[in-house]
Amino acid sequence: QRGGRAYEPSFPRWLEMAVFALIVLAGIWFRVYHIKEMPPGIFIDETNTALDALRILEGRQDSLFGTGWFETPNGFTYLQTLFIRIFGTTFLALKLQSLLPGILTVIALYFLARELFGVRPALFATAFLAFNRWHFNMSRWGWNEVYPPLMHVLTMLFLLRAVRRRHWGDWALAGLWLGLGMYTYLAIRLTVIAVLLYLLYRIAVQRGFLRRHWPGLLLFLLIYALVFAPLSFTYIKDPFTFSNRSKQVSILQDIGTQQPLSTLVVPSLRARASRVLLAVRSEVAQVTGREWQPTPPPPDPLEPFWLSLSRHLQMFHVQGDFNARHNLPGKPMLDVITGAFFLLGTFWALWRWRDHRRGMLLLWVGITLAGGVLSRLNEAPQAYRTLGVTPAIALLAADAYDLSLRGLLYPARRYHLWRWLWYGLAAAGLIVAASLNSRVYFRQQAADAAVYTAFSPLETTVAREVLAKRAKHKLYLSPRLYYFSPLRFLTYRPPRPIGLDLGPIHISPFDQLGGGLDHPDYRLADPPQDLPLPDLDGDGASFLLDLHFQYVLDLFQYYYPGVTWQVVHDRLERPLYLSVTVPGNEITALQAMNRAEAADQIRGLYIPVSGEYAFASPAQVQLDESPLPSTPRFLGKGLHALVIEAMPQGLAPAEPLLIWSGPAGEGPVPDRYLFRKGPGPFGLRGLYYRGSEWTPPPFMERVDPLILNAWPDPEPVFGPFSVTWTGELLAPETGTYQFRLNADDGVRFWLDGEVVAEGLRPDTVNEVSATLELNAGAHAIRIDYFQRGGGKALEFFWQPPGQPFQPVAARYLRPGP
Repeated sequence: QRGGRAYEPSFPRWLEMAVFALIVLAGIWFRVYHIKEMPPGIFIDETNTALDALRILEGRQDSLFGTGWFETPNGFTYLQTLFIRIFGTTFLALKLQSLLPGILTVIALYFLARELFGVRPALFATAFLAFNRWHFNMSRWGWNEVYPPLMHVLTMLFLLRAVRRRHWGDWALAGLWLGLGMYTYLAIRLTVIAVLLYLLYRIAVQRGFLRRHWPGLLLFLLIYALVFAPLSFTYIKDPFTFSNRSKQVSILQDIGTQQPLSTLVVPSLRARASRVLLAVRSEVAQVTGREWQPTPPPPDPLEPFWLSLSRHLQMFHVQGDFNARHNLPGKPMLDVITGAFFLLGTFWALWRWRDHRRGMLLLWVGITLAGGVLSRLNEAPQAYRTLGVTPAIALLAADAYDLSLRGLLYPARRYHLWRWLWYGLAAAGLIVAASLNSRVYFRQQAADAAVYTAFSPLETTVAREVLAKRAKHKLYLSPRLYYFSPLRFLTYRPPRPIGLDLGPIHISPFDQLGGGLDHPDYRLADPPQDLPLPDLDGDGASFLLDLHFQYVLDLFQYYYPGVTWQVVHDRLERPLYLSVTVPGNEITALQAMNRAEAADQIRGLYIPVSGEYAFASPAQVQLDESPLPSTPRFLGKGLHALVIEAMPQGLAPAEPLLIWSGPAGEGPVPDRYLFRKGPGPFGLRGLYYRGSEWTPPPFMERVDPLILNAWPDPEPVFGPFSVTWTGELLAPETGTYQFRLNADDGVRFWLDGEVVAEGLRPDTVNEVSATLELNAGAHAIRIDYFQRGGGKALEFFWQPPGQPFQPVAARYLRPGP
């Protein structure tokens, strides 16, 4: 004792603030260092809500108090619009959604811990959270799971201040933060439960608490209810928006019942007691040598729940989350130092459970952990939905850390050197813990193949290539790549107003004005119908396609001999997609002119949009071996054979030869749709019918160079349609061939006059296959397809002898008569 008080090291105010600032800077460093490389990509969850935010900025009338993607409250989406307005559709705008609340939680925790335990434990708690790998990992990807821990900390901070100071503003701010939290992530509901249980617990253990503070508690609840009320009306009006996501991930899906868990507790306890009794009796029988026939115990209806609970209790020290986005798979969620002191702090809190501070932390951990325990068993342990436990872990670890260091050096309290020993030992332990987390995250986790794969390397790489090429290339993406949300967000350009009278506007893939989500800088690729490419003012073109297109590059080479391609690999050398580049000079060289003086150059007419077209020409013209139609005739998108048979006398050199009227415009056919080369001598002849029953007459006849179709609306027509393709399949050698057709909806495959495979279920995907022995040479082929509703796609694959599965290339198909 000195001066009637136990001698303890004290912190000057300046030193406290300096250490606090240093810890906060460390917390920021852990959250922003190498942020562009780790996580190694942008996960789709980050950009899906960002796309909703862009829709709102484009004018979609989403209610601030409604819900959106995965029933996420729109408040979070509207907050994203603020970041987009300030920083644009950038990587920074995306990541600030989690970086800011993550850093603010570190700062806010200091003030909460100071309110609970004093200066030193507050600094310790701030440090434990600043370098907590669990927390800073989640802070580095732009999603909403980081908000509930922040709102929990702020709510408890102002509640405790309100109790101590009896200030109306503190009660109101506590209710405000808890109410605002309801507009972030669904795990905030567990925060509400934890806070309310804490208040009930404190009323129970602290005599006179309710009598002294009931007006403030009433104000707290009132402010919370008022802030939450608009969203709660949405939940009341449409309960689906409140419960759907919880039901989707509930452990009740594994238990196999919709009954409340409480009704299954007694049968479960009986089953587990029977197992214990059975084990005891088995041991006794073995020791005594008596024969005994065990009776199987009754099944435990809550077995998935107990397994999930066990895994979550082990996640801190034994085996953590296996989801590579949440954690280095299987690595304990806590480093050994944090984990040890968290365990000590938990035991100490259980011993001192009547101390409201420690009782609060026990409730915090237990209730927040339920977000994972009650989730699907295959996700256990679940670090994402239990992130709210991390501030409580830091507080419990800091409490035990402070008490342990004081106890360790207590015998040396009379020596002046004790203070410096205490400071040095405290700092050393925290530095070691921080270095352990840094090494695991920035070395092991950053180099882990599973972590890399979990963060969408395909989506991220495609987005980077589009950003790099869009200034000098016109870009075409296959359907699977086209709709990637990271791509749509990062390459977004705001809508541009259309206010000028531009006269007749001919539709081409890159004519459309406006920008925005519906008109990005790239177009949906359909190589069989996109080639050849309209003149793009000298720009090259780049196709980013699924890997199987590498087997059908002969179609590109037919039009553009100088085309180049490469298979793009990820950093693990795994193939991701095919990148095909068409030189701009070859695109320009293939164009013809709609002039009488260039009549001998015209070999092909490109139809950019399927529909009915009528033509006029001063010359005699053949289109697809028939006279040029003067009355409307349905023509399919793609290149059509065009032959100028006879030219009248006296035409001016600049007079246009072709005038059209149809979906692509009216007037002279633009030069960009006329080509020096006609369609190739390959493909299958397709007869297209309206309706799904192949009912004559066909509305369109077209030679399709490949059967590798994913028709976008409105191609070829809106509504149901059916097609019959006929021609010859050229087998390159004698042997065993395997065929596969992926259809949405139905398909029937004929070869040499016989049906060899079919799947005719409507309104769903049909995948059919056949294995056939074929002689080298030509074989009669027919493919029947119908589309009734939903997606519309058909892919024709084969596996020739000694080769992998691949699309049937154009060179192996010849159209029938």
